[in-house]
Amino acid sequence: MRLIAPLAIVGTLLACTLSTAAVRVSQVAENPFQRYLPSVFAPSALPSPEDWWNQAEALGYKLKRWTDAELAKARKVAGAGIDAFRQHADGVVIAARHLSMHVAQGEQQAVHDELARALEDTLEEMRAAFPPPEDAPGHEARREAVRRALALAAEKIVEVLRGRIGVDEETLRRDVRAVCAALEPMIVTAGDLVEQHPVLAETFIIVGAALLGALIPEWFILRPLIRVFGFGPLGPVKGSPAAWAQRYFWGAAVAEGSWFAALQRAGMIGVGWLTRVIGAGLGGLIGLAGTWPCFGAR
Repeated sequence: MRLIAPLAIVGTLLACTLSTAAVRVSQVAENPFQRYLPSVFAPSALPSPEDWWNQAEALGYKLKRWTDAELAKARKVAGAGIDAFRQHADGVVIAARHLSMHVAQGEQQAVHDELARALEDTLEEMRAAFPPPEDAPGHEARREAVRRALALAAEKIVEVLRGRIGVDEETLRRDVRAVCAALEPMIVTAGDLVEQHPVLAETFIIVGAALLGALIPEWFILRPLIRVFGFGPLGPVKGSPAAWAQRYFWGAAVAEGSWFAALQRAGMIGVGWLTRVIGAGLGGLIGLAGTWPCFGAR
C-alpha cells in the first residue's frame, strides 16, 4: 500500500504533462487569448476591447471558419434568414471596399481612431433620442431607428474623411451612402431574426463583429460604424453607449466573458479531437489507476 500514494502522484503529474504536451502540439498554447486568462498567481488588468480585436485579427482563417460554423448552426434555428444576413454582410464589405480605396494605407489607423471618437458622439446622441424599449421594437420601428442612426453616422463619417481623402465631396457622400444602404438591411434582418429567436442574439453580435470588423481589410472604416449598433465588446464601463446599443438593437448585452470565449473556441478550429483529448484522457486514467486501490484499502 505504500506505493499507492506515489503512484497516484505520478499519475496526476503525468496527466498534467501529457495534457500540456497535447495543447502544445495543437498550438493552442500559441493562442494569444491565453495571455489574458486571469491568474491568482499573476493578476493583471482585464482585457480591453482593443485586445479582443487584436486577438480576432490574429486568428485569421480560424476565426473565419468559426463564423461559418456558427452561422451554419444558426441556420438550423432560423432557416433561410441566416443566408439573407450573410448576403447583406457581403454587400456591406463590397460597399466599404469602394470607400476605403480613397484612404491611403498609412492613414488607416488614424482614420479608424478619428472615426471611433466621432461615432462615439453619435452613440451618445442616439442614447438620448432612443431610450431602450421595454419590448422588442418590431420590424418597422427597428428599420426607422436603424435609418436614423445611419443618417447620423454618415454625417460624422463625411466630416472625418472630407479633409483626408483626395476625392470631391459628392463622390465621398455617394460612397458613404452606399455603405449605409448596404448595412441597413443587414441590421434589420438580424434584429428581426433575434426578435423571433432571442437565443441567436449573441451569435449575431459576435459573428457580425468578426465578419465586418476583424476579417477584412476595410476594418478601419467598418469597425467604428458597426459599433454604433452594438457589434463589438463593451469594455469595463457599465452603462456605456456601446452597452446601450446592444440592449437597444438586440435586447441584451453580450456577457463579458463570451467575447474571449468565442475566440478560444475559434482557436481550436482544425485541432483534431484526439490531440485535444488524449493527453487529458490518458493521463487522467493513469492517475485514476494510481488511486483505485484506495477504494479497497482498509
